[in-house]
Amino acid sequence: MQVWLIVGVPTLAMGLALFLRRSPVRALLGYLVLGAGFALTSVLHRPSGAVFGGVLALLYAAGRGGAMERLDTHPDEEGVPDEALHPLRRRLTPSETQE
Repeated sequence: MQVWLIVGVPTLAMGLALFLRRSPVRALLGYLVLGAGFALTSVLHRPSGAVFGGVLALLYAAGRGGAMERLDTHPDEEGVPDEALHPLRRRLTPSETQE
């Protein structure tokens, strides 16, 4: 329990806070902070290290900090259908593709 109060909660909060914005540099720092938390809690309390390892695995599997972080996603256009944003890129119906 003391491991979580001294190391776990602060490291987990700081590490996850670095992933809030889409920045590769902040994501790298987040991975480093969570990796340090994984190392410390694994030495002091092995099952607690598994929690940090799981969080690291989920973030890595979700692609946080990868090449997609560099793309501009236009946050002001979220929820707008692609056909409305790019009318020239509309989907063709099957009858239009056979012509």
